[in-house]
Amino acid sequence: MLFIYIFRETFDLCIENFDQVILWLSILMIFGTIITSACLSSFAPTLYYEVKSGKKENCVIYFSIFDLQLPYKSRMFNEIILKINPKTQKIITKSLKMDNIFMPFAYTSIFLLITHFYLLSREYNSAIFPMFPFLQYALILPFIAYLCDIGENHLTKKLIYRVQKLQAEEVGHIDERLEIENSLNRLINHSKLKIYAASSIKWITVIYCILVIFCSFFLQFF
Repeated sequence: MLFIYIFRETFDLCIENFDQVILWLSILMIFGTIITSACLSSFAPTLYYEVKSGKKENCVIYFSIFDLQLPYKSRMFNEIILKINPKTQKIITKSLKMDNIFMPFAYTSIFLLITHFYLLSREYNSAIFPMFPFLQYALILPFIAYLCDIGENHLTKKLIYRVQKLQAEEVGHIDERLEIENSLNRLINHSKLKIYAASSIKWITVIYCILVIFCSFFLQFF
């Protein structure tokens, strides 16, 4: 039963099986997530950087967007940021734009699934009643993860732009070169901590939501 308040008057709007409506909406969002995820994964084979080797040709190393947005490998993160060419930088920017399209589908589907099970868990005789407090707390988590993901993308894009700008500066004296290298290292290290913090919060909240959904699903049907 939903209550709509308009000009101090209360109108009762009854929607039968409202939890099922939420479920079907979440399924539609999941389809959108799959489609946008496929588009996002198409960028993966084009992400690479080159390092000098003893051979005539440079060694090509491929990486994923997770290496940038979950920088647990500090050395690799620094190499990616410093050694990617302008073409790869543009591809990363495009993939971040695609990620901005992917995010609403992904986080909305998580939120709707949590809402579906939350509505079912409110009944005392429900099989998933024990999950009620966990689902109640999980309702806000997709929004927190969404905000962290937006911040993560913004920090990554901003870091790449600022590194590109510093690398493009003309250097004459060796002291100027050392100063730019120090500025690059400071910039990368500070940005890396911010990206890692945002990414960690995002993944902790997402994993918690997924665990709650799977536990609710298991209790409901098994």
